[in-house]
Amino acid sequence: MKRYFDYFRSIIFPDLCLFCGDRLDEFLAVICQNCLLSLNYTTIAEIYQNKIIDRFQHIGNLNAAYALFYYRPDNPLHDLIAQIKYQGKKDLALTLGQSLGKKFKSIAPNFKADLILPIPIHPKRRAERGYNQSYEIALGLSEIIEIPTEDLLLRLRHTPSQTKLNKMERLANVKGVFGISKSDLPKLKNKHLIIVDDIITSGATLLECIALLNECGAKEISIISLCIAFEL
Repeated sequence: MKRYFDYFRSIIFPDLCLFCGDRLDEFLAVICQNCLLSLNYTTIAEIYQNKIIDRFQHIGNLNAAYALFYYRPDNPLHDLIAQIKYQGKKDLALTLGQSLGKKFKSIAPNFKADLILPIPIHPKRRAERGYNQSYEIALGLSEIIEIPTEDLLLRLRHTPSQTKLNKMERLANVKGVFGISKSDLPKLKNKHLIIVDDIITSGATLLECIALLNECGAKEISIISLCIAFEL
């Protein structure tokens, strides 16, 4: 019955691409194939040796790193991220997470890890937005690469936006901001953990999360991000 309802609904109220407004071919999709292909993809072809790895090379137990898109103000992705964060486009985060997973899986089909951990936002911001965009991206990724995701990282205090801060200010802004519930520590000890973020900028947020996970006994850590703000 639901299948017929969905079919007639798609005729009367067609689903449109969030970016260009064209009609979508697939029901429940949120971005058309043409717009998806127009985004500025990175050229990362090796997850174990690339410039993201170089950026965090001082972390001894870093296993792999990957980002799907470059984040630039003049690219359609900039508008899509704004729609996810400020216009309630939760489904878009999930769809882009699935795209991230498909590309990652094509590059590293034999990659294994124990758990995906999305970067958290403060409960106040989550209440305002209704969701954490990194968690939705992580769910899409998890669906494709078949590694479970859990919302275990906690944001202990609300911090100002990092958008206009320099690197040192960003490091200070996130110092001591993350935590883990004591009851969740066994899920992290001696595990290969994937940290998922929406955008890597200076890396300050990732460094703080990595330091915390190492204190919790993580065996290996990998980084997978939807976007990266610096050239590779």
